[in-house]
Amino acid sequence: MSRQIVLSLEGFAIDALSCYGSSWNRTPGFDSLAADGLLWDRVVARDDRAGEVLRDALTARDARDFLMTDDANCRPSDRPESDRAESDFVRIDCPEPSPTEEACSDADETHFAKLVDRFLEHFGRAAGGNAWLHSRFLTRRWDAPRDLFPIDDEMDAEPFDDESFQEDGPGDPAFTSAGETCEPIFSTVLPPQHRCDKADSVDLVMAQMRTYGCQVRLIDRILDRLIEVAEETESTLIVFGTSGFSLGQNGWIGHAIGPLRSCRIDLPLIVRPPDGSFQSGPIRWRDPVGSTEIKTIIRRASSVEMPLIDPVDWAGDGGQEYLPMIETRSNQAELCLTTPRWFFVRDADQTEHLHLKPDDRHDHNNVSRLRPDVIEHFDTIDASVG
Repeated sequence: MSRQIVLSLEGFAIDALSCYGSSWNRTPGFDSLAADGLLWDRVVARDDRAGEVLRDALTARDARDFLMTDDANCRPSDRPESDRAESDFVRIDCPEPSPTEEACSDADETHFAKLVDRFLEHFGRAAGGNAWLHSRFLTRRWDAPRDLFPIDDEMDAEPFDDESFQEDGPGDPAFTSAGETCEPIFSTVLPPQHRCDKADSVDLVMAQMRTYGCQVRLIDRILDRLIEVAEETESTLIVFGTSGFSLGQNGWIGHAIGPLRSCRIDLPLIVRPPDGSFQSGPIRWRDPVGSTEIKTIIRRASSVEMPLIDPVDWAGDGGQEYLPMIETRSNQAELCLTTPRWFFVRDADQTEHLHLKPDDRHDHNNVSRLRPDVIEHFDTIDASVG
C-alpha cells in the first residue's frame, strides 16, 4: 500500500497547463508530473458547483486521513466527529484581499506557499496515513509575484497565437473592441469577475490570462516541494481541480460566471505513483470521465498493484459516439451532456449549443444547426438522464 498526498484546487483551468497543451503558459513542474505518471485528458465535473465536486471526492478519505483547507465551506466528511481525531482536520483562513492590495514580491510569502509549508509540516510529523490539501486561492487571492510571468521574455520567445482561444465567433465582445489599452499584467490581488464588453481594451483578456498564469506558475514552482516529499516517503501524488476558470473563451473572465461551457467544467487530473511503479512510461486517458470517478481513482491509487487504467481499454479504439455520457448538473443550464464526441448544452433560455469534441476545445463552433440528428438524439434521451 502506498501513502497518498492529494492536492485539489478550485478554479483550476486546464488551459493554463502546458501538459494539457497550453500555448501561452509554461508549467514544467506539471509537465514532469504528467511525464512520470498518469494524466486524464477529459475529466468533466458532474456538478458546476466546485463544493459539490469536492464533497464527492472527499468520500474517498479514510477517517484517519489528514485534511487541511482554506475553504470556509469545506467539511471533512459526513462521518460523525467522534470518528475522527480533532487534529485530522485543519481549516486555515484565506484573507479576503482589498481592491487596492498588491501581489507579493516573494513567492514564499504568498498564501498558497505558506499553506503548503504548513501542510507538509504536519505530513512530516505524521507516522503514516494519507494527507489532503484543498485550496481556493485561485478563486480568492491572486497574490503570486508577477515576475513569475516575465512579460518581455514570454512575448519575445513565443507570441500567443491560439486563434481558437482568442475568438468566440463573429462579434466576440472581447476582441472587437477599440477601447483603451491596459497594462500587460495586473497587480491587484482580487480575482476578476468580468463580462467582456466592446468598451474593453483589446488587451484585457490577455492581461487577465497572464495574471492567472502567474498563479498557476506559483503552484508549478511549489509543486517541487510536494514531489520531493512524495519521493522521500514513497507516496503517490494526486493533483486535480474541482472546477475550471473562464479566461475569456465565451466572453467572460472569472470563476463560476458566464454560460455553462467547457472551460468551467473541464478538470485536470494527474496521478504520479512512487517511482513510476504503475507503468514503465507516461500514459494519458483520452475518453471523458465524470468527476464522480475521482474518488474511485484515489482509492485505487493506494495500491501499486492495481492499474488505474486497464491496458486493454487504453489500447482500444476509444469510446463510442454517445457513450460514456456524462451529465453536468447546473442551475444555469437546463441540460449539459458530454460524450466522447460531443458537448451539448441547452441553456436556461432554451438555446442549444453543440460542439465537436475533443477538436473544438474552446466551444468555438456551434454546429447544432448542422447536426439536427445529434440534437434529436439528445432530445430523445433528455427525460432519462439523471
